[in-house]
Amino acid sequence: MKSKKMLFIKFMFCLSFLFITSTLYAEYPMGAFNLSPFFGGYKFDGAQNYRTRPIYGLRLGKDITENSTLELVGGYIRTRAEEGDNVEEHKNIFRYSLDGLYKMGVKNSVVPYLALGIGGMTFKNPSFIPDRSVWQANYGLGLMAFVADRVALRGDIRHLVLLNTDHYSNFEGSIGLTFLFGGNSQATETPKEAKEEAPPTPTAPPVKQPSQDKNMEAANIVLKDVYFEFDSAELTKEGTDMLDKNIQIIKENPDIKVRIEGHSSASGSIEHNQELSERRAENVKNYMVNTGNIDSERLTTIGFGKTKPVVIEPYPEDILSNEARANMCTRFMILQ
Repeated sequence: MKSKKMLFIKFMFCLSFLFITSTLYAEYPMGAFNLSPFFGGYKFDGAQNYRTRPIYGLRLGKDITENSTLELVGGYIRTRAEEGDNVEEHKNIFRYSLDGLYKMGVKNSVVPYLALGIGGMTFKNPSFIPDRSVWQANYGLGLMAFVADRVALRGDIRHLVLLNTDHYSNFEGSIGLTFLFGGNSQATETPKEAKEEAPPTPTAPPVKQPSQDKNMEAANIVLKDVYFEFDSAELTKEGTDMLDKNIQIIKENPDIKVRIEGHSSASGSIEHNQELSERRAENVKNYMVNTGNIDSERLTTIGFGKTKPVVIEPYPEDILSNEARANMCTRFMILQ
């Protein structure tokens, strides 16, 4: 009985540690795979006559939507009978299931979740006792607290019901680490940052009014937008191909000047997206000057961040929507 109390105290201490150490790191990346080794305690229904023992296991998961994840779970328990003739004989028990998680607050560094799963348990007995397997269902809750960009501490509590004639009721508590791979990391935006006053919208440099003939000439010049990957200012192959075409048009019209306008999608903080849009505009200008041999005096840049979107995003959390992709760009304004 004393060992059970100590196991419970250790588990609650580790679970509390998740909250204490959860400083604000990057939010949960969308579309990620996860690898989660864990250990904890497993308490059997008293009618099963098995001792409470540690459980060791591994979870492999994949995000299905922004808030939902599917995980394959495998666990191992080595125990023996509480009393009776088999008290000295160890039993190897394997637990396995397919679990679904519903995550809440995925844009924060602390992510609570609800869990529901179905699977089985296999009881490997001594040689003179037949092995057996039973179905089991489980449900519970948990918490992931990020301690690095793609590493989170994780605590989990489950109630497991064995779907045999006795419907044994077991409990499992575990802690571990979750490592995330792939997916789309978003710029961290804490609730405090979201409430801060937005920086003033940048003002464009004054434009000299050209003659009516020049206006008509500029109206017939079309420079195509250049698009970027999410949260990136690096030019893609498609982006440089489009820039090469724009450079040729600018060279064919030596009297015009061009303002390069950087934009960003709605996801992320105001400050981060403002800086991102400015880098996008500067990278485009540098390419046009260094690779396209355009006189830098003919080019000016400005970043609008998410303060002046190309299109309005009805669901900013959907980072891969058509509207979000349309805002990951630089546009070109003919000045004269």
